[in-house]
Amino acid sequence: MRIRPGLVLFGLMAAVRAFALNLDLQPVVTGLQDPVFVTQAPGDDSRLYVLERPGRIRIVKDGVLLPTPYLDLSAIVRSPADGGGDEEGLLGLAFAKDYATSGFFFVYHTDSTGANNLVARYKVSANPDIADPAS
Repeated sequence: MRIRPGLVLFGLMAAVRAFALNLDLQPVVTGLQDPVFVTQAPGDDSRLYVLERPGRIRIVKDGVLLPTPYLDLSAIVRSPADGGGDEEGLLGLAFAKDYATSGFFFVYHTDSTGANNLVARYKVSANPDIADPAS
């Protein structure tokens, strides 16, 4: 039997309409500046890591935004707030698979000149809510 893509799409659309969801969005936290990404470290359900495009990683711990950034790279990141383009700033964060033991994580950002995009590795400090900016 040959499946016709148009019929499959029509069927999916009909199913979506039949089971339309009534969604209500609720803010988790306020006080962030241009958030672009949120993630969790492997095995850590108590913290959300939120990237702010101007160059800060913020932690939401147990539903509360911590006042001190996890990592502040704003001095070396160019973002739209600095006159950069829409695709500039601190844009990505990935934790090493063994983050719980190694403490390593990686960030993707635009350098302060706007000429280069970089992937850099950092490490958490002895305080699990603050990374070591010199690492």
